[in-house]
Amino acid sequence: MKGIWASLAVASCFMAVPAMAQDNSGDDFKRVMIRGGFAYLKWDEGASVNVGGQVVPGGTTRLSNNKGVEIDVSYFLHPNVSVAVAVGVPPTTTLYGAGTLESAGELGKVTYGPGSATVLYHITGLGPVKPYLGAGVNYTIIFKTKDRLLQDFKAKDTVGPVLQGGVDIALNKSFGIYFDAKKIFATSDTTWKLPTPAGLAPGTAKVKLDPLVLNAGVSFRF
Repeated sequence: MKGIWASLAVASCFMAVPAMAQDNSGDDFKRVMIRGGFAYLKWDEGASVNVGGQVVPGGTTRLSNNKGVEIDVSYFLHPNVSVAVAVGVPPTTTLYGAGTLESAGELGKVTYGPGSATVLYHITGLGPVKPYLGAGVNYTIIFKTKDRLLQDFKAKDTVGPVLQGGVDIALNKSFGIYFDAKKIFATSDTTWKLPTPAGLAPGTAKVKLDPLVLNAGVSFRF
């Protein structure tokens, strides 16, 4: 249901863009903004775990939160509307057993590259302070997985809706600072083999990720 509402928000934003884009807003209007800063990613994780075709009752997973750097580029179609693309420097998260699998410890590691494309509505008329809201699509590429307890551990790329909000604060005509938050809704399918006394048992897990990404930094507009 969350994904449906986010997708509808994206569609509404895109429908509004053509009409807003007709405003040229003067020759001195700065249409491009580049931002970069510190990012903190907190997972809202969970999983459905199967081993040998059987559901593991109460078995789930936990992921280590990440810190890193995020960069985004926005193009303003109008003072109130922009399209933005954001990417993060690829971090690595560790997958742990949780619930009835708590004693399993580290299960594996994943290095991933998060990226999102959003349409944003900027609120003007507040001087140098410009809050914004928007929605779009997140695509996360899995670059590398590493075995721990699990053997032959693999995870699939994810695609899902993203909601975004924040505020830009202009320090002058070109430079500023910003605070941003993104809520991403995504699930990754994983496959692996679990060592047992009888040998390696094949397993799968559908891992709910749904991270919240908070970041702040500096901006340059031209």
